[in-house]
Amino acid sequence: MLFLGATNPKEVELPNITGMTAQEAEETLKKANLKYELEKEEYNKDVEEGHIISQDPAYSEKYHSVRQGSTVKVVISKGTEKAIVPKVTGMSQDDAIKALEDANLKAEVVSETSKKVQEGYVISQEVDESTEVAAGDTIKIHVSSGTGIKQITVIGVVGQDMENAKKTLEDLGLKVNVTYV
Repeated sequence: MLFLGATNPKEVELPNITGMTAQEAEETLKKANLKYELEKEEYNKDVEEGHIISQDPAYSEKYHSVRQGSTVKVVISKGTEKAIVPKVTGMSQDDAIKALEDANLKAEVVSETSKKVQEGYVISQEVDESTEVAAGDTIKIHVSSGTGIKQITVIGVVGQDMENAKKTLEDLGLKVNVTYV
């Protein structure tokens, strides 16, 4: 029988590199006789930019050995994704919500009366335009619900006696004050 000295690579302990910087992870893997491979970078609000989000094979406290020379793939955080707040003041509510969503933001609508801004249009926004915020943040926009004054058509009462004129106007929801001149 002939043996050719071929042996299986020995098992080495897989370090937990999650949370380390890319440089620390690469050095740690090198010391353990493992290869480092960047699988991808992605945004992550919970893991600081430049730090390892995950590794493959994953570290497990129960089983954490791999063959020497194995490759460990890592996903690195690009930090929190940023978004620039667009100017939505003066837009219709629907256009403002769409502009915020297109910027990867959410809108919270606060309805308020306004004598100057037409109903359904944005009066103001709580975060100034061009401000950098975290993607997915909610931006409050104040939208006009109109003047708050009920608009009605007044029926002419000229020529009617005072009681009929007063009743006609009160039936429209108006308060009537009669003044004699």
